[in-house]
Amino acid sequence: MIKRVSLENFRGVRKGELELAPLTILLGANNSGKTTVLEALLLAHGPAHRQPYPDVIAVELVRDLHMTLDASGFSFLLHDYSAEKAGIIVETDGSAWELSLIRDGDIIRMREPSQLGGQELELPMGKGSFWCATRGFSKALFIRSDLVRLAYRYLRTIWPDVWKHAPKVAEELSKLVHEDYINFTMEPFHGGEPTLYAFLKDGRRVRLGDLGDGVQVLAVVMLLYELLKPKLLLWDDVEAHMNPSMLLYLAGWLAERVREGVQVVLTTHSLEATRAIAGAAEELADAEARIYLLSLRDGLLKARDLTLEEVERYQRAGIDVRMGEGLLI
Repeated sequence: MIKRVSLENFRGVRKGELELAPLTILLGANNSGKTTVLEALLLAHGPAHRQPYPDVIAVELVRDLHMTLDASGFSFLLHDYSAEKAGIIVETDGSAWELSLIRDGDIIRMREPSQLGGQELELPMGKGSFWCATRGFSKALFIRSDLVRLAYRYLRTIWPDVWKHAPKVAEELSKLVHEDYINFTMEPFHGGEPTLYAFLKDGRRVRLGDLGDGVQVLAVVMLLYELLKPKLLLWDDVEAHMNPSMLLYLAGWLAERVREGVQVVLTTHSLEATRAIAGAAEELADAEARIYLLSLRDGLLKARDLTLEEVERYQRAGIDVRMGEGLLI
């Protein structure tokens, strides 16, 4: 369980530190550092470890999420694209380690600590490519709604493993829609390439891509969780495509993961999502959520620790805490 993460010259954060709980919710305006914290935690669990989108390693995933036109290098990992050194320090109950990024001419040397294998990656500053010896899947799983389509491709490559968990996930999804799913199948679409279907009790099949976006996100996340059993869930914009009933279900599902010992760190723009997820954690997992309002100015990451009661009080008063940077002073 991660107790604290500290950033120095990493992406937009010149300096910042957060204490984490079994469930941590990050609120804030756009460009307040929320996603940067998630990406730092992902890389801190091993930049050369794989993520299922498909068969991409963590540092490549972070790069691809920020790629602009043909600018495909890694200089964006350094503050203002020009810092000489960046670091991500993670502290647990019994240990601490630092993932360091050191600028060396036209490359960035990303040095893993010995806890992660001690590998050094040479990342091109600008356009270019690199090779590294990849390892197995990370204990951390990064989730975002725009990664769903990529996850389909990964699931297709390991369908025999997916099949073992598919009925359980299909049954859970049936609780949220007016359909009776009993399984998922992998079949060609009108003689074309194999695709994922939701299989209904009456024998009909519906492509996953033709279901609502919220159902697709939940299906993929639940399948990936059952397959990989990560110890850390990093979910960016958790409320994306979720209607109220799905959000309540998701809140309970996340609380179950916390109760199983999984650490969850998520970002959201939704106060309703914050209330639902934090409330479910307290009620179902007997775990108090840590809620942060983040602000990023001149590269300094600031965080105001909010209780669930404070969030509810501000909301009743008509105050949007996401716009309340004055609360951080």
